[in-house]
Amino acid sequence: GRWWPADYSGEPLVSVEENFARNIGLSIGDTLEVQVIGVPVKARVASFRRVDWASLNINFFLVFSPNAFAGVSHSQLVTLTFPSAPDSAFEAMIAREVAKQFPAVGSIRVKEALDTVNAALAQLILAIRAAGSVVLLAGFLVLAGAFASGQRRRVREMVILKTLGAARPFLMRVYLAEYLMLSLATTVFSVLSGLFVARVIISRFRILDFQWLLGDALLAALPAAAAAVALGLIGTWALLNTKPAEYLREL
Repeated sequence: GRWWPADYSGEPLVSVEENFARNIGLSIGDTLEVQVIGVPVKARVASFRRVDWASLNINFFLVFSPNAFAGVSHSQLVTLTFPSAPDSAFEAMIAREVAKQFPAVGSIRVKEALDTVNAALAQLILAIRAAGSVVLLAGFLVLAGAFASGQRRRVREMVILKTLGAARPFLMRVYLAEYLMLSLATTVFSVLSGLFVARVIISRFRILDFQWLLGDALLAALPAAAAAVALGLIGTWALLNTKPAEYLREL
């Protein structure tokens, strides 16, 4: 849509936040009615706005043209942002001067609220990291269990291959290729499924903008894949010392 001009004096107009408009099924040109201190105010939807709520800047789902509230009692809200973080004494001086020169104006410091939000986000991030650590530990245990369950099969395969004349370097290359393929397949599947689930969650709440950081996610997952390959080769190296005669009697 379009924003109204500065000297607009026609029918009341309203600009709606795009996600809010989508949730209630609004379209450009629809009529929206709200109650302002008991007074009904009708306005036509003139535009949609995309708001970055993560910035914590003051904003609203509905922004009306000034003439929409003609004759309706209302207040004005002004925000003051400093270019650099001031000290508490300076902020207190500003609040005193505003109260002295404009007694009807109330001032509210939002720094404490932002600090509270930052502390809550820090605790949330810590909880997410703790949950991620538990998931990693569980994945490591599952990987170790899968390796242990297939160890006997690998021993038999290695005994047969060594009996047929396979040398130790050849066996290491074979298992290295196997571990690489398994690790890469697991990494790609995990990254893609994780990104998809993250997109669904973020799109559901519609607070943040989702970005497909596929390269960064794969780069972060490669050390895990390398660790899995290294652990597999360590276990395989121990199996290479197995004497074929000890198992040929059981075959």
